[in-house]
Amino acid sequence: MIQYIMKKFVAKNMLLDKESQERYLQLFLKQEIIEKLCFMFWISFIFPFVPLVIIEICEDIQFSMITQIAIFTFFMLYCIGAMILVKFFQSTFVTFSYLLAVKVFFLVFTTKGKAICKEDFNTIKKVDTELYTLIETQKCRNHCWFICFKICEILKKGAIEFWAIKKFSPHIDEEDDGKDFTIHVLYVNNGWVFDTNSFCQYPIEELYNIYRARVCKTLAFDEISKKSYEEFVKEQKPMLTKWCSDHNCSMF
Repeated sequence: MIQYIMKKFVAKNMLLDKESQERYLQLFLKQEIIEKLCFMFWISFIFPFVPLVIIEICEDIQFSMITQIAIFTFFMLYCIGAMILVKFFQSTFVTFSYLLAVKVFFLVFTTKGKAICKEDFNTIKKVDTELYTLIETQKCRNHCWFICFKICEILKKGAIEFWAIKKFSPHIDEEDDGKDFTIHVLYVNNGWVFDTNSFCQYPIEELYNIYRARVCKTLAFDEISKKSYEEFVKEQKPMLTKWCSDHNCSMF
């Protein structure tokens, strides 16, 4: 039911074809649900007494007319006050609900998996607070090269994989080059991957099927351990550029 509602009102609004809608929901359904729930969270504080008022009125029909008028007057004034509060503090509510959603998602989903366990996240936090914050606050999207390299470098284990992932269709990016695939970098460990697009961890085969991916290249930690990030990028770009040219794939 939830997936149907999200498909109806979220994915469809993105003008994606049926296959892309299914893939979008597989990647981002959890995040969309948490964001919507957290946005509604503050309503429970604004209207905490409404159910109690209704119950009292329904259960005790012997209220005098004056008492009933007083209750309904209070209710109307309360609602008007709440609407005024929402109007003047809407941006605050939106910001609060977004930050709450991000934190909940990180604790419930991002940290769950075998690619990066909770102890690994603690290690990342101790060694590189900035990197940890980028992951925790969902600011790692579009930085997959850097994020995955740094994770592998800090944890000193696992591997980096370059995937050609299928783009959502139709392509709505004005700068899109019309190619069907794009290169995406993932951190791989223990048969799982960490995905900087969805901020989640998945078994490799599950995410591979969602992305309709092709594996371009795998680099173990030992192959990058003595390189800086700049050296890593400079070394990989020529090979990837040629591979992309031969496989209908964008570099970025």
